[in-house]
Amino acid sequence: MNGDILMMRPVELKRLELIKKAITKEITQLEVSEFLGVSQRQVRRIVRRVREMGIKGVVHQNRGKSNGRRINDGIKSKALRVYSSRYKDFGATLASEKLAKHEGIKLSRETLRKWLRVEGYEAARRRSRKHRSPGNAVSIMARWCRWMAAITIGWKTVARGSC
Repeated sequence: MNGDILMMRPVELKRLELIKKAITKEITQLEVSEFLGVSQRQVRRIVRRVREMGIKGVVHQNRGKSNGRRINDGIKSKALRVYSSRYKDFGATLASEKLAKHEGIKLSRETLRKWLRVEGYEAARRRSRKHRSPGNAVSIMARWCRWMAAITIGWKTVARGSC
């Protein structure tokens, strides 16, 4: 291993222990697959990797690598710079649309919103509106009572009264 330090989680240590037992034929690959909750084919793959790479074969191969879909830091800084100079009053949705249309920077609104929150920009908030006030219910009830009082069947008025 050339003096490298390999960090392993307890689950991976348990997996390594079982794979080593499968290699030495202390237990079968079927039993290992049942213990680990993976298919026999996956156990064969792990066994092959451990034989080829050693202990590193148990650890996931993408560990320590950056995400392939990660957006470049240059694009991020340009988007934030343009946002702060031109689109500061816009919300994340409209700003992402404007960045795509006018600047050629295609970002999802959630990505832009996350970046803006991290940078400390305040999110545009809607003003709260008053809901119906209790006075409106009284006037609606009064109109309804007058309407009910004026209902007629045939030629005769049914209910004339005060509500």
